[in-house]
Parts: sequence; structure tokens; C-alpha cells
Amino acid sequence: MREVEADGVVPASTYITLGATLLVLSIFDMAMALMIFAYALTLGVLPGIGSLESLPGFDFGFFVSNPEFSAVLLVVLVIFGTIGFFWARIHIDEFKARVGQGFAVLRDRTEYLQHVAVWQAGDWFLRFLAIWFFLDAFGIQQSIRNVLLVQVTQSLATLVPISPGGIGTEQAFIVYVFSGTVSTAKLLSFSVGMKLTLIVTNVILGFTALFLVLGHTDWRSISGKRAASEP
Repeated sequence: MREVEADGVVPASTYITLGATLLVLSIFDMAMALMIFAYALTLGVLPGIGSLESLPGFDFGFFVSNPEFSAVLLVVLVIFGTIGFFWARIHIDEFKARVGQGFAVLRDRTEYLQHVAVWQAGDWFLRFLAIWFFLDAFGIQQSIRNVLLVQVTQSLATLVPISPGGIGTEQAFIVYVFSGTVSTAKLLSFSVGMKLTLIVTNVILGFTALFLVLGHTDWRSISGKRAASEP
């Protein structure tokens, strides 16, 4: 594992390295999300493509109802993606080295399982546990089925993060999924209440962790120190 300097900086790391590290984390998350999504599909509770436009508050409704604009946007994204690909090829050696830093843990299966997968499994368990208690707090039946359905609505809402944290999309999904079993007012209060509670908790814990690691909460000073030390 790479050493971390006293100011919290990993030597010789870059944004590319950080991005590759996030991709490593997405392996486990994607596997979990796909399994939960497959379970939801077997229940037949998810909306079809034709139902997306009619979902209240659904962020992607504009794109569904305007296919021409969506096609143009897709072409633009492909063009930028192609430009990025050729830029990476020009800087291929450095790019591969930086990406290799982020994927280093995958070269040792035991290292990956002990220091990445186990912690991510714990993270998912805590997600399910939090949803379980939120269901009880808002008077909705506690069951494994309901926990998994709430989780799949959260995962689907963040596939394309048009709104921060999938706010709006998540509420539309959860109302559709639980339609006929739980009142809309109760579902919306549950979804919004849980979202706000998690956001506030994450912000508090994040800044607390930043202070404990760095001794302050001014994260901008880290990049400033690093820029000053580079030749």
C-alpha cells in the first residue's frame, strides 16, 4: 500500500489515479446494485421505458419526450469522449502509469478482499440497516423486500445524476414502486426525510474526518501546498 504524507497527500498521485481508484470501488458497488436490480425485476415493480415520461418529478422526462435533442446531446458526448480518448493516447505512457496506481490493489486478490471488498460489504450492510430503521421511523412496514426496493430506487436515481443526489428522480421512483401499498404522502415524507438526514450526517462526518486527518477543514490548502512544492 502507498504511504501517506503527514498532510494527507499520497506521493506522486494525480486526479487520474484518484479516478482509477474510484473505478476500483465501483466494481463491488456495481455487482451489488445489479443483484438488487435483478431482484426488483423479478417482482415486476419497476417502471418500463414508456412510463418514464409520465412519472411525476422525473428528471429524465425532458429527454424522453425530446428524442431529437437527446440524440444531439448523445453525439456531442461521443465527440468529447473521442477527443478524450485520443488525448489519453497521446499521453498514453503517463496515463497508463497513473491508472496503474489506482488499480494496484487488484493485482493482489487477498489485498483487495481484505482492504476493499470487506469494507464495502460493511458499507452496504449499514445502508440496509439505516433504511430498515428509517422505514420504522416513518411507519412503513419493515421487511427485507421493502429495504431492497428502497435501495434500488436510490441506485436508479443516481445512474445519471442530473439533479444533486438524484433528488426528485428518487421520489418519483419510490412512489411508483410502492404504488398501492403505501400512501404517496407517507412515501414522500419518508424519502425526503431520509435524504436530508443522510446528507446532514454525511457532511458532519466528512468535515469531522477531514479535521481529524489534517488538523483543519481547509482542504484548499492541500492543493496549494502541493503546487508550491512542485518544480
